[in-house]
Amino acid sequence: MGILLVRLIDVINEYSEDSTFYSIAYTMLLNFDNLQNLSINDVANLCHVSKSTISKFVRSLNFEDYSDFKAEAYFKENRFNSDYNYVANIQQYIANQDANTYIDKVIQDIEIIKNIDMTVIRKIAQIIYQYPKITAFGTLFSQLGALDLQYKLAYNHKFIMSYVNDVKQDEYLKNNSEQGVVIIYSNSGNYLNKYQLSSFDEKKKYDYKNKKVILITANEMMVNHPDVDICLVYQHLSKLQTHSYIYPLINDLIVAEYRSFQNANF
Repeated sequence: MGILLVRLIDVINEYSEDSTFYSIAYTMLLNFDNLQNLSINDVANLCHVSKSTISKFVRSLNFEDYSDFKAEAYFKENRFNSDYNYVANIQQYIANQDANTYIDKVIQDIEIIKNIDMTVIRKIAQIIYQYPKITAFGTLFSQLGALDLQYKLAYNHKFIMSYVNDVKQDEYLKNNSEQGVVIIYSNSGNYLNKYQLSSFDEKKKYDYKNKKVILITANEMMVNHPDVDICLVYQHLSKLQTHSYIYPLINDLIVAEYRSFQNANF
């Protein structure tokens, strides 16, 4: 899924239906297939706003100008032929096999979580207990892991921060120099290295010197990444993208260990 599509969805999730930005984003989504062919004047007329309002909206999405915005408007499902694209990886698998076979594969990947390194789980839980400033990030389905952890820790009176919006995540990691912990959910591990939603393979350049970075990933090569302090690696038996099921299970284990530290110190 492209970066523009994700950011437009973020807008309709964050703004009220009677707001101008919601109306613009929703109109753009309804006309997304044709957006690449529309001038800024066309879009302004379509959205019943001025060109300056469209320019302001585009900049709010972290695009420099309308040309930059329009470059991301081209959409072709899985244009880079990735084996890990949702439609190619999950929906085509179900279509080619059947629902029961897909469910069996998910269960296999869940079963292997029994072999996860509980020593690393305990280290993560201890850090969460010890540090007051915790943030958790991911993109698309990996962000579900971050939100899941946020809610589960809140049940236990530990409050951490997370942003769904990739622009806000980026701004935080670039500009926040406070000491703290960043927990990153990234199945591929690429979150640390590049903007995964971008069409232009942009590299990330963050300074993590004041941050303790915890990475939860299926990529065992990330264990030795220079920016990663603790790497929790889980396995896939299948080639399916089942991490949206795996992360909540891992979080349950982390929170259980967190509660052990919490209870031991009461």
